[in-house]
Amino acid sequence: MTSTHDWPEKVIMGDRKAFGEMVEETKYFVFNILFSHVRDAAVAEDLSQETYLKAFSSLNGLKNPNKINSWLASIAHHTAIDWMRAKKNATQPSIAEEPADRRTPVQALSHRERETVVRDIVNTLPPRERELIVLRYMEALSYKEIAALLKMTATAVGEKLCRLRRRLEAEILQHKEDIL
Repeated sequence: MTSTHDWPEKVIMGDRKAFGEMVEETKYFVFNILFSHVRDAAVAEDLSQETYLKAFSSLNGLKNPNKINSWLASIAHHTAIDWMRAKKNATQPSIAEEPADRRTPVQALSHRERETVVRDIVNTLPPRERELIVLRYMEALSYKEIAALLKMTATAVGEKLCRLRRRLEAEILQHKEDIL
């Protein structure tokens, strides 16, 4: 089995086994990027396959094995944008809301309710803002990595994320007050 330290170099050289290992290690990363755009698991799965097909056919575009995640994220991002352009008149489905586990009005929101509320609020964000949240908090990318992927400065990423956090916190607090 190839170690995680040498498969990126082998991917660049066109090694199919190493490419398979890359797919295994990056499939959730790619899926989450796509899902943040399309908000439909089945579509995100299909677009994941398309992303990897595009990646395999454009291996010559990957020069630095250390940038493999950014390269894949860029392909996934553009694949999702292409799909959304093709479907721009269709309504994008949102994640189905889980049933709320309501407790007495005095009690705070349960962990499950908070997750549902946060997910629902994040799903209302425009795709670009939703993508920032996914890349930073689900994929744990640095500001610099996000900036390179989205063609922004790291400072702009930080500022946008700060504004988004404030807005999300305010909406979560409002939701909590509405329940109580």
